[in-house]
This record gives sequence, C-alpha cells and structure tokens, in this order.
Amino acid sequence: MKTVKTNIALTCLLALIALLAVNGELVGLPKKNDTAIVSSLEDGRIGEMRFRSYHPTRQELARGNHRQRPLAVPATLRLPDGIQGRVPAAVLMHGSDGVTKHQQRYARGLRARGMATFVLDSFAPRDVDDTVGRQSAVPAHVMVVDLFAALTLLAGHPRIDADRIAVIGWSKGGVAADWSSREWYRSRLTKGNRQFAAHVAFYAWCGEQEARIELTGAPILYLSGELDDWAGTRACVRYGQRARQADYDVRVVVYPGAHHGFDYDGSFHTYLPRAINWSGCEYLTRETGFVEHPGGNFGAWPDLPGYLSRCSRPGAHVATNAGARDSAWLALNGFLSESLRERVPEAALLPGHNGHLAGAVIDLDQ
Repeated sequence: MKTVKTNIALTCLLALIALLAVNGELVGLPKKNDTAIVSSLEDGRIGEMRFRSYHPTRQELARGNHRQRPLAVPATLRLPDGIQGRVPAAVLMHGSDGVTKHQQRYARGLRARGMATFVLDSFAPRDVDDTVGRQSAVPAHVMVVDLFAALTLLAGHPRIDADRIAVIGWSKGGVAADWSSREWYRSRLTKGNRQFAAHVAFYAWCGEQEARIELTGAPILYLSGELDDWAGTRACVRYGQRARQADYDVRVVVYPGAHHGFDYDGSFHTYLPRAINWSGCEYLTRETGFVEHPGGNFGAWPDLPGYLSRCSRPGAHVATNAGARDSAWLALNGFLSESLRERVPEAALLPGHNGHLAGAVIDLDQ
C-alpha cells in the first residue's frame, strides 16, 4: 500500500512539474528537424505536412514568451469532395493513445458533412508514443500551443473560412480543446482577434478551472460518460454551470452508462492499470495558488502535489457504448451546424435524425 501511494504521489509530482513548468525544458526532447516545415498554406496545398510549433514551459507561456524549443508537428489536411469555395474546418486533437484510426474515422465523417479536416500529432515531435501512464510526458498546455499554431496556419489557406475553424479533442486532447477556449491562452498564442469558432471536448478532464472564468466567447460542447472513472464527469458539469452563470455558451452532455472512450469503434471494456484516475481532482487556479473545489481552502502551488496524491488513484476503465457513440455523433453535428452557421448534408447524418443535440443533456439553468 505504501508503495502504491508513493507511486501515485510521484506521478502527481511529475504532472505538477509539467503543469507549472517550474523546472524548465523537458528532459529528453528530441533534436529539432527543420526540413520541409510548412510556414504558410497560401499556395492551397493539402495532404501530409509538418508545421512549426514550440514546447514552452508554463512559466514561459505566462510571460508571453512561448517561442521556445521549436519543433515540427506532423499533420494531414484534407478538403471535402464536391464543394467549391471556402469551407469550414475542424482541427482534430488526439488523446493519450496518440493519433489512431479513431481520429481518421471522425475526419471522414466531418468531410462528408462539408468540412475540411486537419489531424495533427502532438506526440511524435516530442518522441512520445502515449501518455496513458505519464501525462506529464506531453503537458496539455503544449498541446494548446500546437492547436493555435494550427489555427494560424489554416487561417491562411485560400479554401478555408478562417472565421469557421473548430477544434475537436478526445480525452487529453479534449483538455487542450477546452483550454483553447480560454482567453489566457488565446491572448498569448495568437495575434489580433483570431480564435477558434467552436470547441468540442470528448470525455475531457475538467478539474483545472479558472477561479475567474474568462473565455473567448466561442461556444463549447462537452460530451462525457456517466461512468467515466478516468477523467470524470462532475467537474465538467460544475464548470459548465459556472460558465453559464458568467453568460458563456457552454453545453454539457452526459451519456448514461457510458465510460471513457465510449465513442470508439468496435466493442470492448478494458481496465488500464497504468492510468491514473483524476476524476476526483478539481481545483480553481489563481496566479498565487489554487483552491480545492468545491468548498476547499486556498493553497499555495507547492501544496498541489499533496492534494493531487489524495484526490487521484491508480487504474481506470475504457469501454465502448454504441448508443452513446451514435448520439454523440448527432450532438456533434448539431453543435457544429449551429456554431459554424452551416447546413449539414443529410447523407452525413444517421437515418431519422436531423443533427440536433441528442443524449442526456444536463440542464445547467436549474
């Protein structure tokens, strides 16, 4: 038991170091490769490419100096068939398992509904295969840096409507999609008023919340499973309530009986002993420290590892749920149609549905 607690505490401490960036650059970051890096899409190119991003610490990002340790992020841009002129686009951010057929399946569906898709890989340039057992290997804040670099790049493509670029993320990528809605990140990573037009987070961990919520104003959709014991659900519901009270367009959908990874293809129910269950971790951030939420006391940043060791535990489940998977696809379509002001081709939807939000929608006004 003592060994388990020690391992949890160590994992939490490593996550904190990555989160707060108190120790500088990540050890073991591969040497950069500057060959064939795309700096502009004004020529209208599509297909596989690499674009410039960076690997700043959290402190460097806070100081507005994120252009540290440059690297090249691989990505694939595809346009929808049979559509002329500018089209909306979606940036797809993978989860802790890296880029898989899961993102490619969604990309095909999104192109069928008339959107361009940009699937990127935040792990490859950092020499990481997955972060299931060590989330600090690629901190969520550097994935946000990658997202805004992708946004800037796509905005210059002649076939893409720069004002209708959405971001969709799963699990750890959902955290990045969530955080990219925060003005704290946008103001440091883009010039002018450039921002994502919509944010979608599948089974994201919502445990780190701003004490004072300041968002870009773009609509946000959280799609979570009731039985998620990896990222949890309650924190997203509470965050949605707080954001709605601050007059932001935030929607939370919770699917009964669904686990983490409910929208994956096929059928499986798996226990991951390497995963750290963060579903009980929830706190509010301030410049000088954090507050355990709900109902906790203010603590200094050095106290956070102790809190994380108490609120987390080893092991989590992933499982598919066909009903939740279909409903989430419909919810996604309806949300994008409304947020990006577009009409969804009927062929892109399941028979008998019109693409509006489906599932157990949490009423945040009650």
